[in-house]
Amino acid sequence: MSPRTQPKKEYCYERWLRWRSRRYEALKRDGFKCRHCPSRKDLQVHHIVPLEKGGTDDLSNLLTLCDECHKTLNQIEQLYEGNHK
Repeated sequence: MSPRTQPKKEYCYERWLRWRSRRYEALKRDGFKCRHCPSRKDLQVHHIVPLEKGGTDDLSNLLTLCDECHKTLNQIEQLYEGNHK
């Protein structure tokens, strides 16, 4: 079934399952540590190109970051976007 013919709830659940799997692959690839600092706590997987801007869940678009580095990167990205509108 394509996403267009599939019930929304079912499609969202399938996408969530695929994301959980891809997230684990990214964490494993990055050695379960932040790619910016040596932290292994509060890890998150960041989309380099956001989904809403055409990014995907491909491993090449994912980056493991600790919570602190993720917040910092998001702030830098917001500042950059604000200056380049």
